[in-house]
Amino acid sequence: MREIEIEIEIKSMRYARATLLWLFLTAAAAVMALPLAWMVVSAFKTKREIYTSPLALPEEWRWENFAEAWRTGQIGLYAWNSLLVTAASVTGILALAALAAYALARMEFRGKSLVAALFVAGLVLPIQSYLLALDRMLAEVGLKNAAAGFTVPLLGRRVVVAHLALIVPYVATELPIAVFILYAFFRTLPRELEDAARLDGCTPFGVFARVMLPLVRPALATVAIIATLATWNEFLLAQTFLVSAGTYQDVLTLPVGLNAFSGAHATQEHLVLAALTIVTLPTLLAYFLFQRQIVGGLTAGALKG
Repeated sequence: MREIEIEIEIKSMRYARATLLWLFLTAAAAVMALPLAWMVVSAFKTKREIYTSPLALPEEWRWENFAEAWRTGQIGLYAWNSLLVTAASVTGILALAALAAYALARMEFRGKSLVAALFVAGLVLPIQSYLLALDRMLAEVGLKNAAAGFTVPLLGRRVVVAHLALIVPYVATELPIAVFILYAFFRTLPRELEDAARLDGCTPFGVFARVMLPLVRPALATVAIIATLATWNEFLLAQTFLVSAGTYQDVLTLPVGLNAFSGAHATQEHLVLAALTIVTLPTLLAYFLFQRQIVGGLTAGALKG
C-alpha cells in the first residue's frame, strides 16, 4: 500500500507541475498574442476609431484599408525585392554551408581547427561589432557605390547590383549557424556509405553530392527555413546599405520600405497598421507551418551531434 501511495503522490506532483507549466505558457502566449490581435483588428478601423475606441471591434470592417496601404506603400515592390534578396541569399547559404560542413565533419586537413574557430567567432560576434569594417569592405570592392544606385550596363536597372550589398553580408552572417546545423547531421552518417561509394568509382565531390547530401535533407530544410526568416526580416544592414547610402526607393526591401512608409504616413495610423498586418501575417503563417521542421531539425542535430 505504501508503494501505491508514493506512486500516486509522484503522479499528482507531475500533474501539478505540468498544469502550472501549461498555465504559465498560456499566459505568456496571451501576452505576446494580444498586441498582434490588437494590430490586426485596428487595421480595419478608421483613424478616429483607433483613438476613441482602441479596445473595441471596428464599427465596420474596412478591407479598403489594406488595398490603400498596399497601393500607397508600394508593398508589392518591396516584397518582390525581399523575395529576390532572400532567394539569392538562401541559395548561397545552402550551397556554401553544405560544402563547409561536409569538409569539417568528414575530412581531415591542415587548418581545420582554425576554420572551425572562425565559424564559432561568426556565431559569437554581433553584427554591430563589425558593421563599420563591413561598410569599408563593401566600399573597397565597389558594392557600396552600387548600393548608392549605380546603373548596371546591359541590365539597365539599379536593383541587381544594389542588392549584392545585402546578399553577400546575408550569406556571411547566416553561414556559421547553417554550418553547425549541417555539421551535426553529417557527423552522424556512417563512414561505410562513403567507402562503398568510392569503391563504385565516385569522386570525392560525387560522394558528397550523390550520397551524403540527400541524406541530410531534413537539416537542409531546417537551414533554409531559418535563413529565409532571418533574411526576409533583416533590417539593420538593409537600412545601412540601402537607405543610408541614398538608394532610390525602387530597391528597398520590405522591412526598410515599411519603415519608410510608417514615417511618411505617421498621422495615418490605420494605414500603417494595415501595412504592418500585411507584412507580419505571412511571416507568422510560415513559422506556424514549419515550426516542427525548425525545432525538430535543431533538436535532432543537437542530439546527434
